[in-house]
Amino acid sequence: MLYFGFIILLLHNLSSDSIQTQNLSDFQWKNRLVIVFEDSKNDTIYQKQIAALKSDLGALEERKLLLLQNSDNKITDQYGSIYNNELLADIESLRKQKDHFEILLIGLDGGVKLRNSTLVSQKNLFTLIDGMPMRKAELKKSNH
Repeated sequence: MLYFGFIILLLHNLSSDSIQTQNLSDFQWKNRLVIVFEDSKNDTIYQKQIAALKSDLGALEERKLLLLQNSDNKITDQYGSIYNNELLADIESLRKQKDHFEILLIGLDGGVKLRNSTLVSQKNLFTLIDGMPMRKAELKKSNH
């Protein structure tokens, strides 16, 4: 019976909609974050932004970039994992304009590197990241 319970718990944790318990500091030095906040009045720009960012998941992974979507009072990533309310509260505290579209880029050091209220192309986002000193060091290290 204990074995069966362990298997159920393991499968639940592996499912795409399991709740991830984290806060913003858990990502520091591990992942860059791009956080997209939904506009409650018009989610067209939000949907376009998410689609643009998800168009090349390999490029996100290459840059250690985790896409976090703040929609419907929950946080999900590009894989569909749902995060806990502690992370939701942390992310909401970064938001400047409630009920408006906003995109943030958080660097590996935990600092806000970009804040925008209009669509950001994947190319512009990647150019910004690739110009950062830590990313340049990553690229240099991978070329050796």
